[in-house]
Amino acid sequence: MASPVVSSVGAYTVLVSWQPPLQPNGQLRRYVLQYAAVSELNLLRLTSLYVSPATLNTSVSGLRPYTAHSLRVRVENSAGSVVSGWTNFSTKAAAPSGLGAVSIEPVIGGRSAILSWSTPAQPNGRILNYAVYAGN
Repeated sequence: MASPVVSSVGAYTVLVSWQPPLQPNGQLRRYVLQYAAVSELNLLRLTSLYVSPATLNTSVSGLRPYTAHSLRVRVENSAGSVVSGWTNFSTKAAAPSGLGAVSIEPVIGGRSAILSWSTPAQPNGRILNYAVYAGN
C-alpha cells in the first residue's frame, strides 16, 4: 500500500489522502490512520483515527503546532490488515502560549525600568520578537 499524502493546512490540522490497496483480497472493513509526533513515535503510543472504507481522504486535527509528525494508513478486511509506509510532515506555527509574568525593576533616579520575562512554555514556532506595551 502506498504512503499517504499529507498537506498541512494549519497549526493544528492536516489533510490526508491515500489510495486503496491494489489487491483488497476481500471487502474492506475500515481504514485506520495512525500518527504521532516524531519525538514520541512509539507503536504503543500511536493515536488512531478510524475511517469508513468508502473514504479516501480526511482531516486530522488536534496536532501540536510547529512539530514534526509521522502518519501511516492501515487498511483492514476480515482476514487481517496491511499498512502503508510512514509519511513525515510538520504542522505550521501558532501563537506562543504560556508566557510567564513580567518582572519590573525600576531604575533609581530615572524614568526607566528593567523588564525581564521567561520564554513561553509553548513557543509553537520560532519567536521572532517581543512587543512591550505600557499604559497610563
